[in-house]
Order: sequence, then C-alpha cells, then structure tokens
Amino acid sequence: QAQWMALMTRADGSSIITERSFSDRWMHVPELARLGAQLRRQEAAVVVRGTRELSGAPVMASDLRASAALVMAGLVARGTTEIHRVYHIDRGYEAIEERLSAIGAAISREAACTCQNKVVLSRRCTKSGSATSKASRITSIRRDCAPLSSPFNRTAV
Repeated sequence: QAQWMALMTRADGSSIITERSFSDRWMHVPELARLGAQLRRQEAAVVVRGTRELSGAPVMASDLRASAALVMAGLVARGTTEIHRVYHIDRGYEAIEERLSAIGAAISREAACTCQNKVVLSRRCTKSGSATSKASRITSIRRDCAPLSSPFNRTAV
C-alpha cells in the first residue's frame, strides 16, 4: 500500500486506500505529507488527493515498504529529499541507489553518525562512544529539473 499511495499522490483525482489487517501500517502517511502529498486518514483508510507536484523534504523511513514509497516520491519531488533510517530499505533492496542511478535517477548515499539515537547529516559526532554506523545512513535524492517520466504525470506525453 505504501508504494501505491506514493503513486496515487501524483494521479488525477482522489484514491482511497484501505488497511484491514494492521492498523499501524500508516507510518509513511505523515512522511509523504511532508513532501506535499494531500492525505487524510479516516479510520482504516487514507484518502489520497493527487497533486501537481511534490517538494523535497527530510523524511524518515519506518519500514521496508515505506522506504520504497519515500524513494519513489522523492524521485518525482522538486528539490532534495533526504531519507533518514534507510537501513530499512537495505533489508529488501540491495544497492538501490546504484540500480536507480543506472536508469537516470540522481540518488546518492551519504554517511551519517548516530548521536543519542538521532541521525545527523554532514556533522561529526562529538559525544564519546558515538561511532559512524553503516546501518545509520541518509540517502539524498535530488531532482532540480524536469521530473522523471511517469504515467501519472499530468502533462501529455
């Protein structure tokens, strides 16, 4: 559902996505909203209203599917999207930045360090006992020009 929701943020009209098994599966909803998605949660469902454009923002991955959805949304967003806690995506998508780069995505992985369970971008930890951790990474997704082509773009192809 997370990946489908990311796609529906750019589709014309409204979509309703329902979850009947796991009530906490909506952790990605506020993260997509940070990118400008128009989402409204109603009990076991989320109503998604398609938007013309998403905007890059810092977001946090909560699980494997949410990670993939945030990467998808970040690739079509204008500006830079920073995805924190990408160790989730590494569990299911090996070398995703290399694979997406091969098809034209501008995506990079930057080392981060952990300080009191926070991921910090471009700063060295100063607290004793802190170490740079491969599991705590930030992926930056940049798109400063035209969006990647998508069947959900509003412009005629």
